[in-house]
Amino acid sequence: MVCGHTASDRAETLLLNLARGSHRRGLASLRPLRPLGDGVQLARPLLVFSRGETAQIQQLLQLPIWSDPSNDTPRFSRNRIRAEVLPVLEALHPGASRRLCGLSSRLADEQDSQEQLEQLALQSLLCDPNDPRAGLRRRPLMALQPGNRRRLLRAWLQHQGHAELAAAPLERLLERLELERGPGALQLPQGDQLHWDREQLQVRAGGGKQGPVSPP
Repeated sequence: MVCGHTASDRAETLLLNLARGSHRRGLASLRPLRPLGDGVQLARPLLVFSRGETAQIQQLLQLPIWSDPSNDTPRFSRNRIRAEVLPVLEALHPGASRRLCGLSSRLADEQDSQEQLEQLALQSLLCDPNDPRAGLRRRPLMALQPGNRRRLLRAWLQHQGHAELAAAPLERLLERLELERGPGALQLPQGDQLHWDREQLQVRAGGGKQGPVSPP
């Protein structure tokens, strides 16, 4: 499957996700290839061109084009970034959109390399290193630097089949996991529950979405 996203789209996405406080993964989105499942991939072959360059190619080759009127509606955040923010950045620093796209690409490369190291580190924290869905040892996790705690806890939850927690809920969870705070539990977005005692964290199947579970 092929999509027509350009370098300009990638720059807009980076700015939007940056304003939302996204993790590195969000800043590195709109990759050239993205798996969709069942052996299907989404390809973005035009990421090397800006929107202006694709317009020039279209005119040169006289290719048909179908405009989406929603692209001109200011109620959409992306359209305001495109019409109001990026023109200012380009006026201040010509070529800003292309450099923002390049930054997103470099962040994607760094993300991939760090994920390899992350998997090696996660093995040392699992209660059973041979089972990626095993519980996570709490004390060694909380002995790490805060940034490493975030990365490895997020990675472990994903191995348990759960979507990435947003920055604020993840920070609140890590505060509750401080060793002096004792056991507790948390309702996860997909309906399962995260439980922890003084030694380990475990995900248990739940019965649907509820509010946060208070510690005992």
